[in-house]
Amino acid sequence: MELSKLFPNYAFNQIIPSEFRGQLKAEEMQKSLVGLELGHRRRKKVRTFQVGMDSLPSSGSSSDDEVESEQSTSQLSDKEIRALVRVIKRFSLPLERIDAIAADAKLPDRTEGELREVVDAVLKGCKPAMEAVANMSDEQQKPTGSKGPVFQYGRLSVAAKPLLQSLQYLEILHQSLPSGGKEARMAFELPFLPKLVAWSCPWDASDDVRLLTGVYEHGYDNWEAIKLDADLGLGSKLLPVSQTERPQASHIRSRVDYLLRMLAKHVQQKSDADSPCGSISRKCKQTDNSAGTVDSKPKHGHRAHRGSDKQTIVSPVRKLPVPKATVKQPASKTLDSRTLKRTKVGEAQSSRPHC
Repeated sequence: MELSKLFPNYAFNQIIPSEFRGQLKAEEMQKSLVGLELGHRRRKKVRTFQVGMDSLPSSGSSSDDEVESEQSTSQLSDKEIRALVRVIKRFSLPLERIDAIAADAKLPDRTEGELREVVDAVLKGCKPAMEAVANMSDEQQKPTGSKGPVFQYGRLSVAAKPLLQSLQYLEILHQSLPSGGKEARMAFELPFLPKLVAWSCPWDASDDVRLLTGVYEHGYDNWEAIKLDADLGLGSKLLPVSQTERPQASHIRSRVDYLLRMLAKHVQQKSDADSPCGSISRKCKQTDNSAGTVDSKPKHGHRAHRGSDKQTIVSPVRKLPVPKATVKQPASKTLDSRTLKRTKVGEAQSSRPHC
């Protein structure tokens, strides 16, 4: 109960002696400073992932309290965490690009350890969320739109599927580009022939390589920074002033997505070709094709000669009875005529008178 209510007719300085008033004010000031310092620490602690497609059954309040006590607290505010999560999916291997992520998220005052803690927690939470949905049956999965499973980090909901898919494509880009500096990456040659674009400026495969290099250096969807990078030489081509000219941000995004998909497809095909199973199946397929070619369509050389030998062996067997029949008939006729002549000569001699 306040002292003013107990003693309404007395002032505060008349109730509390002067030697204690300074001490009380110092204690109140200390409590207020402690409350400001621990403001972020008293926030909601990091929870385990909650799949948006189907919530996992809870094992009771006691287990929830144990999980919350095991999770480490974050020093970042919700606004800072939201900006950090938005930037995570722009860089390949985020834990190795903390400095670039901090600069893009505009969090220079935060330490590397604080940022790494949040990035690591988000990545470790999104992967189990995807695995939990993959292990569910079709009946358990409920449609929740195109975002898929959601990882709940404090009061922030993180879409796990788009984040992990973007990091997967960017990791393939990281593995494909040379490990040297920016000049070495700009000298990279695409392992496929990209399709042409109908933009307002000339654009070829070398521009695609410079664009991918800019994505690696400055992050995905950071087109303004890529445009301002003088080393890339794309300042006069990207984001023209007139909105009717191309490429604008949507066109650049579609082009980068296409290049990343084609690069991932090429890497997958190369991996399948290098695997032992892929080489064996490819050899078997070539053997089957070559065998079918020999049997159905013999070509020049020894194979054609073998085909002709088969025909010469089979054809006389089928035509052999026909010549025999034709030969026997003239022979029989010849023998009959000779016999008749001999018979007639014998009859004529026998009919002559003997002297």
